Amino acid sequence: MNSRSANDWIYDIRMSFDLIWQDIGNMNHDDFYADGKTVRAVVASIANIGEASKQVMSLHPEFEHGNPELWSHLKRSYAMRNKILHGYFQVDPQIVWTAVTGFFPGFQETIDKIKSNDGENGAGGSGNIPHPS
Repeated sequence: MNSRSANDWIYDIRMSFDLIWQDIGNMNHDDFYADGKTVRAVVASIANIGEASKQVMSLHPEFEHGNPELWSHLKRSYAMRNKILHGYFQVDPQIVWTAVTGFFPGFQETIDKIKSNDGENGAGGSGNIPHPS
């Protein structure tokens, strides 16, 4: 049995976003494609986000209806994780860049809304998921 709470997993997602932004810094897409170490670091963070997303969905299946925006982000992140882990050497840096610059800002915004709604019913369903202090 997993002793980690949904709070812990949401916190891990937020920290992984921070690592991604630190890793890419002020890079543009050409710089990113050319830097294999950064691509690998970002891919690892995406895998971590996907695993944490799976754990949140397992702990709170009611979020599918209680917070469909969060659920959609969790589901897409878990799907990305599966594609990365089961076909790592086929990872296209352009797809990774598109996910990081196109999809993840919206997911991060959703997570930040949950954080800002501590004490309110921010996540939907049976209760919120505040960030741990």
